[in-house]
Amino acid sequence: MNLAVVAVVYFTFPGAGYTILAFVLLFGATLSMLVPIRYRLDAKGVTVFFLGTRSFRPWSHYRNYYVHKNGIFLTSMSKPSGLDPFRGHFLYYRDNRDEVIDYVKRNVKR
Repeated sequence: MNLAVVAVVYFTFPGAGYTILAFVLLFGATLSMLVPIRYRLDAKGVTVFFLGTRSFRPWSHYRNYYVHKNGIFLTSMSKPSGLDPFRGHFLYYRDNRDEVIDYVKRNVKR
């Protein structure tokens, strides 16, 4: 799909600059689907490992969570907000859906 969009940009707009920009933006936007992400949940909080970097947030950072089919979304916003995608983490399940949900419920104070 991404390549189809880049091809449309290539044939629609003159110059290679727009094509390169379209490729970079689409690749960046879909990178989390292409590269493995690991999560560690412990008594202190959530650590996300992505592309050799580590991001840690204590449980006190999160004020709400939303359970989805493929994962659970942790957010620092107490009520649903348009800023949620920029203020939280989406943790994908493996074969541990119930375990992850229970652990988050015990640690996130709504």
